[in-house]
Amino acid sequence: MNDIDRYLDQACRQVNGPDSLRAHLRKELKEHLEEAIDALVAEGMSASDATAKAIEDLGDPEIIRDGMESVYSPGVTSLFVDKAIKWRDRKWHIAAQMGLGLIIASAIGSAMSMMIFVTPVLVVMHEHVGLDVPAVMIATIGLSNMVWKYYWIGLLLLIGGWGLFEWKCRSENKAHIRTATGVGLALLSVLAALWVMVAIGVSFALLGKAAPPRKPIPISQTPVQYGDHYYQVFHRDEGIEWNDAKTQCESLGGYLVIINDAGENAFLTSIGAGNSSFHLGASDAESEGDWRWVDGSPLTYQNWDKGEPTDGRTENYLRAFSAQWPQWSSERSRAKGFLCEWDRLPESNGVQ
Repeated sequence: MNDIDRYLDQACRQVNGPDSLRAHLRKELKEHLEEAIDALVAEGMSASDATAKAIEDLGDPEIIRDGMESVYSPGVTSLFVDKAIKWRDRKWHIAAQMGLGLIIASAIGSAMSMMIFVTPVLVVMHEHVGLDVPAVMIATIGLSNMVWKYYWIGLLLLIGGWGLFEWKCRSENKAHIRTATGVGLALLSVLAALWVMVAIGVSFALLGKAAPPRKPIPISQTPVQYGDHYYQVFHRDEGIEWNDAKTQCESLGGYLVIINDAGENAFLTSIGAGNSSFHLGASDAESEGDWRWVDGSPLTYQNWDKGEPTDGRTENYLRAFSAQWPQWSSERSRAKGFLCEWDRLPESNGVQ
């Protein structure tokens, strides 16, 4: 311990008040001594002589301590200085919390933008080149749908927990706890954004290594028989909604295709079901998670792809998706065509 530290200990150690007050006074005295020493050294004195002279000029440490305690009164002085220190700390915490809030908002905004604008394009690109959508992207889409579905629960828990903390917490470290919580939320938000970026990066990387698109199977212009039923694929370059496809099949005396077993599923591949994206005859639009064929029967045979059906309110329709076929996928209501089925050979086919 050098002469300055010994002097400061003697002057500040027994000052009444909290530790923050004594630390503040020690810092102020040390800065004053260092300025005096620098001035004496500039006049030509050695460092040791300048230190001794500065301490001597400042005075007896006990007198200094008594003077600091008696400016107004020990209690008032302690309160004033302590409040000043706390106010400085509070300003730092406010600035830190505002910065963390900006980080959280930016990370969440980036993740949402990528999921809304980039991910759907990637899925369509995988479909176009005949690639399976990567598992990491399927998981990301599934998690995103779950967040969208239950976000209000998380928001209520966050607001309720924050309000309870502000109401009940009386700790001197309340600002530190608040800031630490913000750091944790910021880290989670950044990790979520990084996860989405990784999923998108993996998807782009796989596209870069994609094999040539699979060769389309010629689509028959007339119904094709399998067993006792007849089937036909109808392509629509401009796209068609699931309900409109259902109506067109019914207008032809049939219905959107119902798949009862693996043999029938494989047969549909032979007539071009995997060429693009085609509506099939099942939906859970009426009751989320309760998939039904167009005749109201449940899906006794199922051939879902990994991660399907996705748990979302918008992907309510069964589709033959070229990137996933012969496995099934749940998609939104618009596709590039549809498959019709008839119980007996239709007399005429008015829709092509």
